Amino acid sequence: MLILKWLSSLLDPEDTPRSAMAAREAGTYVSKVDGSDDVVMDAYYSTMESLQRAISNLEYRRAADLALENLELIPLWVRRAKREFGSVPPTIPALEKGGTILVITGHRAGLDRMQQVVSQTPELSKWREQVKRHVYELDLVRQILRVVEDNPGCRQNKIKTLLGIPDARRAATLIQWLAKDGQIIRKKMSKTYELYPPSAADRVVNTATPVNESRRTDGPMEPRLLDLSRLERIPLPRAPHRLEDDTAGWPPPADGPDPFQLVEAPGWSLGEVESLPVSERPNPAFRQLHPSMRGIFFVADLGDAQDFPGAPAAAMHYDRSGDISARRPLLHDAYRVQVNAAGGVAVQSKTCVLHAYETSLEPLFQTNLRAAPEVSYAKHRFGTDDLKLKNHLRCVALSRANSAYLFTLVDMAWVIDVTTHTAKWGLQMPTKEGWEAVSRPASGAATDAEIQSALEVLQLDWPIEVRDIKKRYRELALKWHPDLNPADSSADERMRRLNAAVETLSGTDLSALDIPEARTFVSVESRQTVPLGGGLSLQFSIGTSEAFASDWIYAATFGRSSDSVYLGCYSGRVVEVDAHGEAKRFFDVGNVPIRIVDTGHHLYILTHTRLYIITGTKLERVMDVPARTELIVAENGFGLLGPKWLRWFSDVGVPRGCIVAKDPIRRVYWGEDSGVVETRQHRVRIRGMEAWWKGTSPGDGGTVSRYAETTPKVSHE
Repeated sequence: MLILKWLSSLLDPEDTPRSAMAAREAGTYVSKVDGSDDVVMDAYYSTMESLQRAISNLEYRRAADLALENLELIPLWVRRAKREFGSVPPTIPALEKGGTILVITGHRAGLDRMQQVVSQTPELSKWREQVKRHVYELDLVRQILRVVEDNPGCRQNKIKTLLGIPDARRAATLIQWLAKDGQIIRKKMSKTYELYPPSAADRVVNTATPVNESRRTDGPMEPRLLDLSRLERIPLPRAPHRLEDDTAGWPPPADGPDPFQLVEAPGWSLGEVESLPVSERPNPAFRQLHPSMRGIFFVADLGDAQDFPGAPAAAMHYDRSGDISARRPLLHDAYRVQVNAAGGVAVQSKTCVLHAYETSLEPLFQTNLRAAPEVSYAKHRFGTDDLKLKNHLRCVALSRANSAYLFTLVDMAWVIDVTTHTAKWGLQMPTKEGWEAVSRPASGAATDAEIQSALEVLQLDWPIEVRDIKKRYRELALKWHPDLNPADSSADERMRRLNAAVETLSGTDLSALDIPEARTFVSVESRQTVPLGGGLSLQFSIGTSEAFASDWIYAATFGRSSDSVYLGCYSGRVVEVDAHGEAKRFFDVGNVPIRIVDTGHHLYILTHTRLYIITGTKLERVMDVPARTELIVAENGFGLLGPKWLRWFSDVGVPRGCIVAKDPIRRVYWGEDSGVVETRQHRVRIRGMEAWWKGTSPGDGGTVSRYAETTPKVSHE
């Protein structure tokens, strides 16, 4: 679609004199959009993109309206595509997903109109059977809703029998759409689902607790560009992008009949292995583990927690003794999760709403990051649309007292005060090394006379469109470029005036222009020049958008003992920022940080291949780690948790011991006098293990003064 759109933008309207009116007269279809083919093309792409966005945001009624609006533009669009490129596009969203949306929303008139359009447009013949299926599905949806209403709690794998149909595959897909739209509630039950009508919501999903909406009262805070040359740089051994053998030196799963075994663990011994009753077994739906200073949070992010059917996600908290202290459904998805040292939970949904919870999982506040003024600024800078926004918002975090929250967008970070609803500070990372901007926004506004002069240089007049400027620039650049006119002494001056004219128009706020202030970047290191002869040469370089050249922030967390912040970037830089937004120093590990933990005494930086332990600015230890390793940091040490092993270290990385299991490890925690490891079916206590907490020693049952903390795992698509 994007390639077709780009190719269409290169077409000269004068080369395609056939107007929209002529196209309408050639067939039986009548478009609601008047104007040239270009107007229809622009309207088609605009409504199609809005349709895709509405479907992604689960705004199905709006999506149905957009599908019908786009439908009216399809015949002219496919005819032009066939005329210009010789074939019909292979996919048309309004007839495919748009048709399904009309089915789900019960839009009989819309489907009738869709049938009429495809039957009257020869180029759409291959979609006629699909539209017929949509009409059949409309009746199927009505039957599904009636069956679920009459049989609340019926199993999805029995729906074929209840509906009396030979094949339930399409019915299963429609049920999934209906569940997203809230017309059906699905409760996970073993390998299938129980289906309920919305009227059974109170019996199936706990109702939401009202929460306070955090409303911003200030305008956008433009981030301050960070100057790394003014900061203290702490160079560290570079982390490799991948390890040749990431299992070397790490324990294999336990062999033999015993569920658990100790490896290189002097002074450790295993207690009796307990078989867990079904009621105590870890629920595999809670697959995300997020330790904090008060225990461990588990998050079920796939909507399959059996205790909370129909909930998009769920969370539970185990205290330091392994007892459940809080559990609740989340009435939103858990796209990104971060837990602060004190136990506060920040959850970002796919719709870019930040939900904040106490350790008890009681809601604190929620705020729509889409509406943040800084996000509007960033969307303009990068040309980010709503579909990309959730991916560009990489990190969210709560401060230690839950009094502020942090969010990052591409290479920018802001901290927002929860009480005053204002931005405390904002920072922007410098461009990645090796990339330079080759075009920038105009430095200032032009006068009317300068604008008119620029139009004269480009041989344009009012009204103008962006495509007019781009097209004329290409034409004149080929005509005036000095390399193509070596004998013309005035070519340099004409080219300079041409570039200045384009900069004037593209940097001026005119109602007829809408050119985003986005920079183009080129990798300096990749530039190559090839001589062509006759004084001409051809230069190649890697060009990219500003978003690609930006040093994205991939990990962010608040400090342990203050509201300082650590920002870890794609380049491998980890910048320490104080509570006032002033950068103090940066650590350079050369690879993407995925986890940053500040305990107040030590700083732990985890990449995909290496763990760094730092005290102040001194590197205590560095160690290679295998993939899929979780980091659990406590007051008296830290653990590296693999799929079937737990290796424990002192706080500065001295090995203490390792336990391996035959089955995947589901939970680890500190009990009254020992470490505890659980798989799905078994539990074992580790005697003689160094206490995780200050004030506790093996066997004394002392009072715990501090608890485990970590920067939590982030959920990715």
